[in-house]
Formats: sequence, structure tokens, C-alpha cells
Amino acid sequence: VDTFMRRAVGKTLGAELSDLEWLQTSLPLRLGGLGMHSCADTAAVAGAAATLEGMKGLPLLTRSPEGGPHTITPTQDSVCAASLSCPRLALFPEVLTEVRDSLQAGAASVPRKQREWAVKISAARQESLLRNPLTGVRGQARVRSCAAKHASTWLYGAHNAPDDLWMSRAELTVAVRLRLGMPLAPRDRVCRLCGLATADRFGDHSLSCLNTGLRTRAHTALRDGVAALAREALLGPVLEDRPFTKHPNRNKRVDVLYEREGKRRLIDVAITFPLQPSSISKAAETEGGAATKYEAVKRAAYGPAIAAEAPEQQDLMLIPMVVDTFGAWGESALPELRALVSAVHRRHDWETYASVSHLAFHRLSFAVARAMARIALVNADVHQDAPEEEGQGDPLILDDSSSSSGSSSSSSSSSSSGGNRGGQGGGGSGNGEAGGGHDDPGQDPQNEGHGPPAPGPGPPFNERPQDEGIRSFSATGYKTGLSAV
Repeated sequence: VDTFMRRAVGKTLGAELSDLEWLQTSLPLRLGGLGMHSCADTAAVAGAAATLEGMKGLPLLTRSPEGGPHTITPTQDSVCAASLSCPRLALFPEVLTEVRDSLQAGAASVPRKQREWAVKISAARQESLLRNPLTGVRGQARVRSCAAKHASTWLYGAHNAPDDLWMSRAELTVAVRLRLGMPLAPRDRVCRLCGLATADRFGDHSLSCLNTGLRTRAHTALRDGVAALAREALLGPVLEDRPFTKHPNRNKRVDVLYEREGKRRLIDVAITFPLQPSSISKAAETEGGAATKYEAVKRAAYGPAIAAEAPEQQDLMLIPMVVDTFGAWGESALPELRALVSAVHRRHDWETYASVSHLAFHRLSFAVARAMARIALVNADVHQDAPEEEGQGDPLILDDSSSSSGSSSSSSSSSSSGGNRGGQGGGGSGNGEAGGGHDDPGQDPQNEGHGPPAPGPGPPFNERPQDEGIRSFSATGYKTGLSAV
């Protein structure tokens, strides 16, 4: 079953998966994978859990109804030995020890152990991926970013999600390839965005190239998502406001401004690239490390202006909302976003907090994932109008020798799943911020990175807008009949 699943994912993405790519694919979403759990691992813990549950009836088998000896007398030791002989469990010594202890303790031990053991096996598999020499610091940074809180929300189906939360097949293919560290093109090429630098085949340069309006669109999408959440919380957010009154900061703008709990919150959003040289070490150490590090840049940019307003304006509070290209949020963003979600939930108390939170983070996570996929698509060899019927070809055509692209991609992807790729692409093109370009070199920090004002209030938080067009979902990904704005 695992082999068929691996082939199916590879066919959907247009290339065979390397061992490391399949290992990440089989991890849960919360650990940076795609949630396609290994059937072999599941069978191992399911068998042990079934044995533990079945030991409740062991006394009935060890005696005859009349009280005499039974012809078949399985003992506890023999039952434990049969369950512990599974070779798959031997790959996880810690879990194997717990299984042995639970079986020896009998049915009186803690029930429903299967989930607990499965969680520990998944954690062990993620640790083996991170420690693999082929993963390298790049792979560690990518996997940890993908495993950060709410980074994978775009892969979940949102309850009562609006119809605009859909990806085209090409966008989904590129987004998943970026998540797994797979190549997007057969070779490096001249960047189609700037026409000067070399666009590496893994999309590093594309995601950090400064010469594209798509970066501004990504920033605007994230800004509007935060503003919509604040608007739904009845906080009256103002976009592109100039809250500073003293020279020379009068023209300095913030992305979103609203008042909550007696403080005027100055929200400055940004999308940073965690694999650039200046951030990769932090991203490899902790989840959201690159986004948290970039928050210091935002504080340095606005800190003097806020300090200059004192004591006249002591109610100003800067909150950098930085997210990296894989969806990991900085440490300052999550508490404020959760406060907004709580305010929205108080308005929609007939919904559970979990459903409101999931939809809110799904919108923000989806906006980032789709924006990054659209930027990477510019230098990727992907059919924009991918075939939608089974058997009409793969969505990703790497080169003219596409018939052999599977094996070539597999061999190259064994190192691409996070391996050190030397000087390919990466953060050589500026600071890697994909939208909030206040600090990009050579650009006006007052005007760059700000899109047009957001449209008027959208549909209610829990209603689906009646858009035109037909959208459908298939096993190969999201498909849409219209190109979303």
C-alpha cells in the first residue's frame, strides 16, 4: 500500500519521490508532512494495541468451561512474544519498550495506546529526517517551518470555507513541491522576473527576487486578510494609515491600524524567505525562527518613530506580523491573531472556537501558500492549464526528456529534500521579504510594498459568497474554472 501511495503522489507531482521526500510526505501535517501516514507503521502499532485489548479475554482461553485444563493454553508471554516479533517495531526502540511494558502489564494498563504509540513513531520519523545527512541545514529549516503552528492550515479543508479558497492544479503542484523541497525546473535559467539573475531550479531566487509585482500582491493579500479578521471583530481597521505626527515620520505608514484594549495596534505585515543565508540558521533551530528574527528589523524601523511620539501618544503598540514563505509565523504575530479570533468568536458564539480559529488561520495560510506558488510558477516548467482528466498527462513537465524525468528527479531529489545545494538561488537577491518591502534595498521604504486599499467589507465570516464559476475537488488537487484575483 505504501508503494502505491508513493507512486500516486509522484504521479500527481510529475516526478518520482526520493526516500527523503517520501519520508516527509508520510509525516503528519503538524510535523511538516502531507499526512499520508505509512501503512506499515500503522499496522505495527495497531497489531500491538489489538493484542493489548485482546489480552482481556486471555483468562477465558486458559481454562475450560468445566474448570479443567484447556487443550489450548496460550500464555501471556507467548502472546507478547508474537506481538513484539514485528520487525517494524524494532525500528523504534522507545516505542518497542513501551509496547513490551504495556503488554506485560496486561489489560489493566492505560487503554487506547495505539494513538499514543503512533504519535511517538511519527516524531521519531521526523527526527530521523532532520538528522539525515542528506537533509542538511536547508532541509531542517524547511521542515521546521512547515511544522510550525498553523503553517499547514492551508492543506486542511476549512469548515464552510468560501469558494475563493481554491488553488489551480498548477498552483497546488508547485506549492507541494516547494514544501517537499523538490525541483520546479530541470535546470537553472535566467530569471523571467528580473532578467538578470539566475533562477535556480528549486525556486529560491524566485521567492526572493525583488523585481516583481507579485511580491506586492502577496503582501497585499496578507494585509487584507489581517484587516478582514479585525473588521470581523468590529475593531474598525484602517489600512495604510499614517499615525505619526512628528517630522520626519509623518509620512511613515503602517499596514493596518486598529484599537484594542485601549491600545492602538500598529500592524506591519511581511513575508520573509527562511532559506536565505541570514535566516537559515534560525529557521533550522526553531519553528518560525526566520520570521521571529525578521521582527527585529520591523521593530528597528518603527521603534524610533513610536518613541518620538511620546508622551503625546503613549497608546501606540507595534505588532510585526511576519510569516515565512512556508507559513511559519513569528512569535509576536500569533498572540495578536488569537486575540482577534477570540473577538470574532464572541460575535459568532454559535460556532465553536476551534472552527472559527481554523477558518481564520486557513484564510491567512492559504493566502501565503497561493501567493508563493504563483511567484514560483513564473520560473517553473509547469503547465498553467494542467490536464484535469485522469490519463491526460502529468501536470509538471520538466524538460523535453520528460519520460525519464522521474528517475532523474529521484536521484537529484535525494539531495533536494533539504540537502545543501551550495550557491543555488537563495537569499542573494535582497532580504527575501516577499511583500512588506519597507526595508528592501534601493526602494522607498515609505511607498514600496503597499497595494491598493482593500475593498469594502466582504461576506459574513461564516457565509459562502455566491461567486460565479464552477469549482470542484479531485484527488489530484484543487481545480478552479476561474483565475482568482
